[in-house]
Amino acid sequence: ERPDEPDWDPTQPEHYHDWYFSVDQPGRGRLMDLFQSTGATLVISGHIHCRRALMADGIRFDYAPATSFGQWAGRWPDGDPALGFMVYTVSADGITGRFEPLREVVQAAGEPYGVGGHPLPAARDYGMAWDPSYARTLNGRVPTLQDA
Repeated sequence: ERPDEPDWDPTQPEHYHDWYFSVDQPGRGRLMDLFQSTGATLVISGHIHCRRALMADGIRFDYAPATSFGQWAGRWPDGDPALGFMVYTVSADGITGRFEPLREVVQAAGEPYGVGGHPLPAARDYGMAWDPSYARTLNGRVPTLQDA
């Protein structure tokens, strides 16, 4: 959240999520040094499931939204759990970003989810992912829905 925040103790239940959403020193300092020494003005991260932007030491940090399910809206007053993705335009004038909400959202167990939903672990089928013959048929391509 902040470059000067403490290193949180993940064994303390009240600080577990503080720890989860941070990087301990000295790693945090090395990352900030890297961003500053390279002139970074924008750092984009995902897997937080709650869109938000903040500034630290002159660098904008964008927490990207999710397309699967939103989370953590209550953690940050400025967070937005709406499902979608960011579209960034890079030009000589800089980088601009805009949020593109999903056109279709389903409700599962009372929660909004992307079109793939969020099945319980027992209902998920990872068979294709573990089948080496399926991977060979793709010849190095990234699979698409048409491959399923």
